[in-house]
Amino acid sequence: MIVVKISDGLGNQMFQYAYARSLHEKTNRKIYLDVSDINNIQSDKIQIVEAMKLCDRREYQLNNFAISLPIINTDKLGKIHISINTKNSFLNYCKELRLLPTVYLTESECREEGFKYSRIQDYYVTGYFFDKYLYEGIEDILHQEFKLKNGLHLPWKIRKIIRDRNTVSLHIRRQDFLKVGRDLSEDDYYNRAIDYIKDTVENPYLFVFSDDIEWVKKEKRFDIEHLYISNNGFSDCEELILMSMCSNNIIANSTFSYWGAWLNSNKGKIVITPRGWRQKIIPDTWVKL
Repeated sequence: MIVVKISDGLGNQMFQYAYARSLHEKTNRKIYLDVSDINNIQSDKIQIVEAMKLCDRREYQLNNFAISLPIINTDKLGKIHISINTKNSFLNYCKELRLLPTVYLTESECREEGFKYSRIQDYYVTGYFFDKYLYEGIEDILHQEFKLKNGLHLPWKIRKIIRDRNTVSLHIRRQDFLKVGRDLSEDDYYNRAIDYIKDTVENPYLFVFSDDIEWVKKEKRFDIEHLYISNNGFSDCEELILMSMCSNNIIANSTFSYWGAWLNSNKGKIVITPRGWRQKIIPDTWVKL
């Protein structure tokens, strides 16, 4: 049994799931998801108070998708946490030597050169797994499993625009990024991205997504036709899938819009991404500005 911890926002949860799903294909082991601590409270109690001031509280959202890996039940999880969080010095020594029935692994440890999951031990794995090569070969599986279980019901106006125009999703993330110094909303990145779209896409139409859409409406000016999508009753998962239905994508420095663009199945799509952001996850065909 291998347990992969799922944490943080939807985009990060999708990366963690992609790694877990890849493990299932590569090891043929039973893989479980631990969703009991989305906000990482148990794993870092000392820093959690300060961290929660900077980051929004998250919820488990993968259950909206047609994923196949099960969530571990509370009885099994309790036994794992006892072995992981033990205060017994001998057990801690055994844990460091990976002699306990359940081996605790961080991302760096399970990616060490030459490391292989043993079939005679159980594992509890934590990490973010921001590397496209970790799920290389299961792209078709992820496309199938990252579909909404209940589908996406769109208003007629949006369906018509998608049908008739070259739609471009544009995602601006602010809120918690303002607090941690990762905000791009006032950078010229978006102006350059829109200029690129105007030069390369015929008859483009912007779908604008943001966690602070009222700010975007007041502060941003778009000189091509556009529609504000956020705050119209769509859930996060629905917005992400709607991004993937656009012909092209302008993403933020955010794993949320990354997955929206990655799931876009348009073979001729143009995806624009901030230059220098998470190079290990960016496909070679994407445009870096």
